[in-house]
Amino acid sequence: ARALALAVPLIAKWEGKRNAAYQDLVGVWTICYGHTRTARPDMVLSDADCEALLRAEVLEYRARLLPHFSAETRARRLPPPRDAAFTSLAFNVGVAAAGRSTATRRLNEGDVPGACEALTWWNKAGGR
Repeated sequence: ARALALAVPLIAKWEGKRNAAYQDLVGVWTICYGHTRTARPDMVLSDADCEALLRAEVLEYRARLLPHFSAETRARRLPPPRDAAFTSLAFNVGVAAAGRSTATRRLNEGDVPGACEALTWWNKAGGR
């Protein structure tokens, strides 16, 4: 619950919100807080719809990412703030990419500073 409480505003802050669908930097239709799965041209959603969509997606991404962490990582190296950061990574690059990332590998190896450094490598879209 704490990770979700931290991840939702973290992702919302960096994603920004647009209630009307638009094409992102790489041409993908996007709406609300970076939602792409069902976004389409001319789509418009309310603030409440955007918030609900974000919460549901964050829960889904986190649940799908957790199996990529070792039991030791889940038990000792994934406090809520770090959990939220890794959930944000999965939200932005996809669960598969986040799961096989250097950041996740380093965290599973116990290299917390190295894992946090590697998280910063994922801040671009289409090279920008």
